[in-house]
Amino acid sequence: MIECLQLRKHYGLECELFRGATLRVRKGEFAVVSGPSGSGKSVLLRMLLALETPDGGQVLFQGKNIHAIPRRHLSSLRRKLGIVAQKGRLVPEWTLFDNVALPLVLAGKDRWLIKKKVFQTLESLKLHQRANALCKGMDASESKRAEIARAAAHNPLVLLADEPLEGLEPGERSLVVALIAELNVGGTTCMAFSRDPSELLTVPGVRRAQIAHGRFQECLTA
Repeated sequence: MIECLQLRKHYGLECELFRGATLRVRKGEFAVVSGPSGSGKSVLLRMLLALETPDGGQVLFQGKNIHAIPRRHLSSLRRKLGIVAQKGRLVPEWTLFDNVALPLVLAGKDRWLIKKKVFQTLESLKLHQRANALCKGMDASESKRAEIARAAAHNPLVLLADEPLEGLEPGERSLVVALIAELNVGGTTCMAFSRDPSELLTVPGVRRAQIAHGRFQECLTA
């Protein structure tokens, strides 16, 4: 499903994030990429979304070089993804419901299905009572869970989540982990990027790859 082949990425002469790094994530897998701050996790996410170009190597999605896909096709591909970025992507002036519904609306889903899926997802994250609240009035925890709800509601082909548990209370983190696990069981290929992956690693069958010295190192998860 996703292949990072011999990736190289550097900034200036002294900062080399990736040095021929290779990682393959098969369809239906759940992979957690860990590493300290500055190791390249967020940069990797941007390369997976073709928002940043590697200095060497390739990023393949379903066998195609994502950086060679025409822009008009790239937009339609991104709509099949669920994306949780560290910098919020919610529309502040919209309600929580409208933000979470956006991927479903863009996919042309029926109104009844949109309502059903949005409320199911919000309820799983204990946000259903805030459905009609404007996102600009939500606190940090609610905003984080709202980002995750929007990424998950349309049952994406692939979920890419950068620090999905950051800033959440223990009970809230458990809800997020359960939702990601449910998506994965349903067939969504999941990749999460985290400094502290311990709770994500409780999901059955999860793989862990650590960024170390510019390469991916597979780690045991049990």
